[in-house]
Amino acid sequence: MTEQTTGDRDELSRTLRQLRHTADLSDVEAGRLAGFWQAKVSRIEEASEHIATFTPTVVPGLLQTEPYARAIFSSADLTPSEIDKAVTARITRQQLLHDPGHRFTLITTAGALAWRAGTPEQMAAQVDHIAESTRLPNAKVGVIPWGTQARVFPLHGWDLYDRRAVIVGTANATAVLTESADVAVYADIFAQMEGMAVYDNQARSVLTRIADEYRELGATS
Repeated sequence: MTEQTTGDRDELSRTLRQLRHTADLSDVEAGRLAGFWQAKVSRIEEASEHIATFTPTVVPGLLQTEPYARAIFSSADLTPSEIDKAVTARITRQQLLHDPGHRFTLITTAGALAWRAGTPEQMAAQVDHIAESTRLPNAKVGVIPWGTQARVFPLHGWDLYDRRAVIVGTANATAVLTESADVAVYADIFAQMEGMAVYDNQARSVLTRIADEYRELGATS
């Protein structure tokens, strides 16, 4: 994998500075700026070589289907137009998964997939989509199975960009961390989460079981 160009790194630094200011606003993700925030995050992703994401309670944004993303944004105080813009921006971001100039490590939990966003049929399709994403050549997609012994206990998810920045989302605000000591903390925790996850055939086995359970739920509801 080639190193980022100076222009890419400069762009990443500029966007991070802008986001540090934007993140002071409490409605960045959940309110009227949701679509704007998605566009800003897209710029960070495009300027990063390696993106590492851990989500304990939702599907990583880069792996969300349109119905799932719509359910997530619909839970916030957004107008239909704002929801449409945010969903479109999130789905557009996913094009980067097919760019060989970028690498991804995306980890979620079986518990996150048990939180139903939408109908059982939509959740089955979402889980199938994650299973298919495990075959992407430049993405390492992991699932932490139910019953896995925990080594660390993160209270929230985060996105790590080239070990240069971390974006942490909370219920009412978003933090952009660029200090090397802060980034190192999240990089260390992420490495431990990587060790707890399963990948490839093992991940697909877990995901197939979860998708089948949603199909059974849909058939009986």
